Amino acid sequence: MMLHNKTITLGITACSPAIKALDLIRELKHSGANVHVIMTPNSVNFVSPLLVQREAGTPVATLAC
Repeated sequence: MMLHNKTITLGITACSPAIKALDLIRELKHSGANVHVIMTPNSVNFVSPLLVQREAGTPVATLAC
């Protein structure tokens, strides 16, 4: 899958599969995509925004509800 010059916006919500988002981000980056992440306030209970930012290579937006 070639995603060079494509931008992907990934939303992470508060559920246990949020941890798998790190693997998905890695795969998307490996395919050449630019990944931007938006997290809900409850998702930070499952995965750290700092960890997500490190994987994505872009700042992470956290929604305020």
